[in-house]
Amino acid sequence: MKTLCSFEPTRGGSASFSSATGHCWGMVIVLCLLTSCLPAQIVDPARGGLGDGIDPVAGNDNYGDMQERDDWYDAGQDDGAAEDDEKDDGVGSVTYRNSWYGEDRWRKTVEPPAEPEPARLPHGSLDIVDGYKVLSLKGTPEQMGDAAGRLMKETIRYVLKAMIAGGYDQEEKANLLKGSQTMAQHQPAEYRRELRAMAAAAEVSYDDLILLQYFGDIARCIEGPGSSSFCTSFAVLPPLTREKTCIVGRNFDYFDHGVGDHASVLVYYEPEGKIPFVTVTWAGIINGWTLMNRRGIVVSNNTAYGADHQSLEGFSTCFMLRHVAEHATTVDEGVELIRKAKRSCGTIMLVASGNPPDAAIVEFDAEKFASRKHEEGFVGAANSFRKLYQYYDWGDYFYYGRIGTARSLAREHRGAVDIGTVIADAEGVPIESMNLHCVTVDAGKLIIRVAMGRIPAYTVPFRTFRLTDKGLVHLPGPAKER
Repeated sequence: MKTLCSFEPTRGGSASFSSATGHCWGMVIVLCLLTSCLPAQIVDPARGGLGDGIDPVAGNDNYGDMQERDDWYDAGQDDGAAEDDEKDDGVGSVTYRNSWYGEDRWRKTVEPPAEPEPARLPHGSLDIVDGYKVLSLKGTPEQMGDAAGRLMKETIRYVLKAMIAGGYDQEEKANLLKGSQTMAQHQPAEYRRELRAMAAAAEVSYDDLILLQYFGDIARCIEGPGSSSFCTSFAVLPPLTREKTCIVGRNFDYFDHGVGDHASVLVYYEPEGKIPFVTVTWAGIINGWTLMNRRGIVVSNNTAYGADHQSLEGFSTCFMLRHVAEHATTVDEGVELIRKAKRSCGTIMLVASGNPPDAAIVEFDAEKFASRKHEEGFVGAANSFRKLYQYYDWGDYFYYGRIGTARSLAREHRGAVDIGTVIADAEGVPIESMNLHCVTVDAGKLIIRVAMGRIPAYTVPFRTFRLTDKGLVHLPGPAKER
């Protein structure tokens, strides 16, 4: 794969110019190179915003400052042409591209479904709680998949039409499906069994349904490590918290074709023989992006740019989140599960716990792995690696842009941070034009506070739930819209 533009510091971290004039000219050259790498401005006709993260109303750059944009080198903007390579994946020819998500990635192309009605089945139930869909599932993979497919049939069909059938042209979809056939072989058998049961119950294509679970991972493996850089995750711990607990903040920032407006759902799982957990997800997606289990383990993922090693022959990022939620009882156990797994693509994951308060950020790609624990009551990341591929630790200089704003706010509230403290939902932390859900968690009390269902989600009234031995319990309270 040809790299169209890149800049890497020397091992010493500075250029070897012999004079101040040399340094100045060097910076001019670097800035020119970086500017040439930035993707063209993408207009979002459905949202009225700009796809490159600049909010036209507030005028703020939601991606953070220039330091957070300096690795757009795989955007593939070369007179509109992308570099293609052919790789044999053992199934068929998959075209590997360097490209940026175009404006068609944002269009609402499918008529929304009718809202599902509350219902009860032997192995599942659907409730509408203060306007939010809450799906509860229990049993074997087949039982849970069948219940989900029957309870949310029309919504699942809508998600597939919008994200898979209507989200890609024929050539793109065929290419992704080839990649999916390879990646599917490396996912746990019980997840594939659950999806087959769901596909049968919802009367949808199994191939499309399994592609829906990890289309982002396949796109990154095919299109390159610069193909997406979204989301933030962080944990605040003593001495910054009010109590001896761990407060997690999370923003899921991504494109959705409007799906999040109609298909966002909280799913409570009681998988047979595993730890129960809740996930913030869409109808039809059995893993999700922000999860908490009954032992107080919280996991979430951010895409990361700059990874060298991507592979379709590995554990999907979001399935790995579910794997950790179903098995880990401590942060160290969660980190070890990720380290031992056969991984797929460049990713940053947060693993946190409330009892005892602990948290780590895990950075990895298909071959390399690094982790870092909290320091002075905080750990977090947006989309930059701090340890992976780094010759030295950037220390405080790492916390810039969105994640820097989050850490500054946590420090400003030293000794007083709790689940209601405005950090994850503060201006400058979410990417406003694509904020699909915003979550804060008190991992010690098993309380999750969720805003979802409209962009930007962080401006939507939050709903609060507690994870109990009887499932997800709604905690009514004041929820004012901004």
